Amino acid sequence: FVTVKFEPRTNETESYVNRLVDELELVSPNARPTTKQKYMRCVSDVLVASMSSSSGLICWPRDTHSLRNKAYGRDIADKVYKALLGKGLIKLVQKGRPGLSIVYRIDQSIALEGLSFKEHGIGPVIEVRAEKQKVFWTPNQPKGRILSLKQFDGLWQPLERDVRAINEAMRLHPLTAPDGRQWTSCRRIFNDGRLDRGGRLYGGWQSEKAKDRLSFTIDGEPVCEIDIKGSFLFIANTLTGSNVNLGSDPYQNIQFVRDGEDDLRNLAKRLVSSMMSNPYELTRFPTGDTKDEFGRIIPVKEQYNLLASSKVTDYTNQIIRAFPFLKDVRGSSGQLMYIESAVIVDALLSLAEGKVAVPAYPVHDCLICKESDEAQVISTLQESMINNVGSVPVLDVEYRNGESVLVLPKEGLVRIDNNINDDLMNIFDEEDDSVIEDF
Repeated sequence: FVTVKFEPRTNETESYVNRLVDELELVSPNARPTTKQKYMRCVSDVLVASMSSSSGLICWPRDTHSLRNKAYGRDIADKVYKALLGKGLIKLVQKGRPGLSIVYRIDQSIALEGLSFKEHGIGPVIEVRAEKQKVFWTPNQPKGRILSLKQFDGLWQPLERDVRAINEAMRLHPLTAPDGRQWTSCRRIFNDGRLDRGGRLYGGWQSEKAKDRLSFTIDGEPVCEIDIKGSFLFIANTLTGSNVNLGSDPYQNIQFVRDGEDDLRNLAKRLVSSMMSNPYELTRFPTGDTKDEFGRIIPVKEQYNLLASSKVTDYTNQIIRAFPFLKDVRGSSGQLMYIESAVIVDALLSLAEGKVAVPAYPVHDCLICKESDEAQVISTLQESMINNVGSVPVLDVEYRNGESVLVLPKEGLVRIDNNINDDLMNIFDEEDDSVIEDF
């Protein structure tokens, strides 16, 4: 995706982007420097998307809502697009329709080797998206439009201060890819027009593959990823008071996962997500999320080699036997995501505001940090889980050499507070049918 984030990091990159802006004839010779800077940032965003795409395919949101209060507006983005189109450097591949983005193919030769960009940090760090149309059996949901924050005055400002503090730690300690790309900021996105739905932190590094993220560095040091095992399952299990023994890999509690091939674990995760998103019992398999070489969406049964006679209830019934508490949290993915986001935000804020700022980068239910900071980040994440949920999950730490270590909860790491479950369960009282979705 082309995201409004980047500007040249080095003098060499700045000279190239400046020359490209001139070649595209985007600004007049007497234009103000600030105007040209906006075009340079827009071109930088396009170049970063081109560098990040393994296929040359990109998505480029240029609607008014996506560019509200950003480093440049829709007029500049559209002018850059038309200039690239006129030079034959970009072409339409897929027209947009409900649930599917417009897709373009970009000539990747414009992104010269050795270009280096940094995040400029301009723009809002809090977004609230309107409620979107719910189609429970498909993962391709049209995203809700971005709402004005005016209706949330007095409520969003403290949230913004928290994210700004987290971003300051990131700015001082960038997450750096081997090719020189750097990330130094994130934003927090709430769903369904509410400040207690969703709330995850999003940053450009999250679109990179997991194995590639482990090749990144912070302050030149190797990183590790600390993951909450079965985050949503753990939170739902704890808050409903079910006390199911989830073990070190919750999905091994499901019979068809234990008895089947490795990829059936991914099927279980897909079905659990759908069960949490849908307020009703599933009656059909979710739409497939993988395409074949011809662009056809592969049906779930075909993707996971299921029998043609298989019914979704053959699998959901086994999931309910393993996790009976799922019946109590149907349609509650937005609330679960909000609780998870509070855990992550509070942990990052504690790390950023300590005597010595400790940088960490979120990937939804896990944190990327320097290996040398691993113990402190684990301790802070456990403390945040106690404060927000009342208990501590199993953590999984992965390293760049491919090794991983499970961190089991220590005795005594439990908050004895009978009110915490009641307080948090109140957010499940209202009907909600959010769909788990990444931005």
